[in-house]
Amino acid sequence: MGNSEATDFLQTVVAVANFRIRAIKTDNGSCFTNRYTGYLKSSDPLNPKIHAFDLICQKNNIIIMIAINKIKLKENILNALAVLFIVYGIFAMEYAVYRGKPEWVLWFCYVGLIIMGFGMLAKSSRIIVSQLNLLVIPLTIWLVDFFSRLFTGGHLFGTTKYFYDRDLLWPARLISLEHFFLVPLGILTIYLIRKKVSFAWVISIVEATGIYIFLKIFSSGEYNVSCIFESCFPYVPNDEWYPFRWFVIVFSMIFITQFMFLLFVKMLNKKYNEIESENYKNGKIG
Repeated sequence: MGNSEATDFLQTVVAVANFRIRAIKTDNGSCFTNRYTGYLKSSDPLNPKIHAFDLICQKNNIIIMIAINKIKLKENILNALAVLFIVYGIFAMEYAVYRGKPEWVLWFCYVGLIIMGFGMLAKSSRIIVSQLNLLVIPLTIWLVDFFSRLFTGGHLFGTTKYFYDRDLLWPARLISLEHFFLVPLGILTIYLIRKKVSFAWVISIVEATGIYIFLKIFSSGEYNVSCIFESCFPYVPNDEWYPFRWFVIVFSMIFITQFMFLLFVKMLNKKYNEIESENYKNGKIG
C-alpha cells in the first residue's frame, strides 16, 4: 500500500461512516506516518514535514495511536538481558582468576551465566533451559538458606554462611547477587522466546559430566567447586559413595527441572494459541 491508497481509504471511510471516528491504530508503516522513517530527519526540526495521512487525521480530529512493536521490544529485552548475563559471568570468572583461584570459573552458576547469555542472543530456549536444569534447585536451596538466616538468624543448609561473613570482599558479595536474579530472569526469557526446550537435558548432562571429569583431573579439590569433592549440604553424607550420589543428585535435578520446563512451555504455547484464536475470531488480527 502506498501513501495515496492509505489517504484515499481514510478519506472514504470518514466520508461514508455514520459515526465520528475518534482514533486510528496502524502498524506505523511508512504509508501511514513518517515519524519513524523521516519525521525526525527533517531539514527543519522545528517545522518538520508532516505525512499526508497525519494531516487528514489532524483535519478530522482523529487521534493516531502509536503501535508498540512487540517483536522489537522483546528482542531489546532479550539482548539487554544477554549482555547482563555475559558481562556478569565474565566479571565473576575474571575475579576468580584475579584471586588466584581459576578453578572457580567452573562453578555451575558462573558457566551458566555465560551460556545463558549466548542462548538469549541466539533466542534458544533449549540452551537457556540446559543451564536452568543445573541451577534452579541449587539456587532455590541457596535462597531458602539466605532468607532463613535473614529472618530467623539461623541457617537451614549452611550454604550462605560465607555471604554473611563481614570479611567477605565486596566483589565476591556483588557476584553472589546472581543467585537472586539468574533463575527469575532465565524464566522470563523462556516466557519471551516460547520455543521448544526438549532435549535440553542432554546438554545439561554432557556439561555436568565434563565439568566433573575436568575438576577431578586438574583440581586439587581445595575449593570444592560445584560440590564435586564433598557434599555442600549437611543432609548428604560424605563417604566412598559420594561420587555416585553426586551424579544421582545432579541427574535427578536435571530431569525434574527439565520436566517442569516442558510443562511450562507447553502451557505458555497453549495460552498464546488460545489468545491468538480469540483475537482472530474478534477480528483483531488476520
